[in-house]
Amino acid sequence: MDYERLLTIGDIHGHFTKFMTLFNKLDFTDKDLLILLGDLVSGGNENIEMLNWAVENVTKENVIILCGNAENDLLKRLKNFERKGKTAKALFNSGNPALIQKVQNFIEHLPTHYSLSVGDRKFYWCHAGIDPSKAFNEQSRTTLLETRPKKFAPNYNSNVLLIVGHTRTQKYFGDSQTKPKRIPNKNILLMDTGAKKGGPISCCDVLTNKIWQSDL
Repeated sequence: MDYERLLTIGDIHGHFTKFMTLFNKLDFTDKDLLILLGDLVSGGNENIEMLNWAVENVTKENVIILCGNAENDLLKRLKNFERKGKTAKALFNSGNPALIQKVQNFIEHLPTHYSLSVGDRKFYWCHAGIDPSKAFNEQSRTTLLETRPKKFAPNYNSNVLLIVGHTRTQKYFGDSQTKPKRIPNKNILLMDTGAKKGGPISCCDVLTNKIWQSDL
């Protein structure tokens, strides 16, 4: 299917109410493809609400949810029955084994990356970044979930638009940069606009570069 918009949302970090203020602005339809870059949880106090939304919507053909390092960490804690971290603690304290199992199954099936071509334009989404010395199909899980742009951006020279979260735009460009931004002279778009630190959650249609942001 040829989608009218390729809507990409950066790190949410457990701010479900803030996320919904963004999502409601999108007028999302079956003609759109929605891609969430991971780190849905860890940070805010609405992690279970965010997970419930994700579990419900990931089954839709036009919704892609990628695994972030926060989901990867949560999965390890759930498997080891560790009550460390805000999200794991909330799940275990819920007294709902079915919910815990549902979340575990959800995370286990999350992909680490997604790619798409639209005409002669190519796109590749992942949570953190890649190792430019390796092909896209040879990337390790650790790299896709944890690397930083200062490590991979200098040697990234592909014509594929690489779309990532994980590293806040404020951290890379300075505190005044609260919108998604491309790294100069690089085909890399940074989407994490600092929701974990009080900033907005952002969405970008990577076909047109139009940006929407949550209410704070």
